Amino acid sequence: MCGRYVLDDPALAGEEYRIETDEVPWRPSYNIAPTQKVMVVRERPDGVREAVPMQWWLIPSWSKTDQRKYPTFNARCESLSLKPTWSKPFRQTRCIIPSSAFIEWKKLDSKTKQPYLIYIKDKPIQSFAGVWDSWTNRETGEVLESCSIITTEANDLVAEIHDKKRMPVFLHPEEYDEWLDPENHDTDQLERLFKPYPSEAMAAHKIGSKIGSPKHNSPELIEPIE
Repeated sequence: MCGRYVLDDPALAGEEYRIETDEVPWRPSYNIAPTQKVMVVRERPDGVREAVPMQWWLIPSWSKTDQRKYPTFNARCESLSLKPTWSKPFRQTRCIIPSSAFIEWKKLDSKTKQPYLIYIKDKPIQSFAGVWDSWTNRETGEVLESCSIITTEANDLVAEIHDKKRMPVFLHPEEYDEWLDPENHDTDQLERLFKPYPSEAMAAHKIGSKIGSPKHNSPELIEPIE
């Protein structure tokens, strides 16, 4: 799973992803949680890349309501082509969700969990592979765009921390064009990107327990603790 992440320097996204539209006034966030509005990078059919706000909890276009009956903020890479919630977005509406790090909790005993900040070394902006969808309220016509972070099996570093042994799919810069291209429907080829990021390129440190509540959001949350 990936249930919390950080984006502490949103301004880096413009150059990293060659965003061509006017920038949305994003602010740093140190405790991004499901159902919040997040920055999503996508490519329009005309080839222009844009950063747009979306709800981090995907509502399928075919859903009768926008009620969140089951968790859809993560999508297992093994299920993308198999389940109706994910199959169409995987083929047609993929995206990148910029981040600086993500948070997982290590179970110490039946009552205690220790949060860790996990990140790629020497890379201030990191790219979660994502999918998005657009849902329309049939009564009001209101449109809700929402997204999900794709997860894969954990590498050795994350597996030591996360008992469910999952982690986000990270995209390398040379993979951005292929992933974002709305005309690319070759899901068999895209599935080769779903490999765990190398452990040796990543690091982690313990952080304080206040990260567990989304009401807290400040740089101090991600500082290392003893």
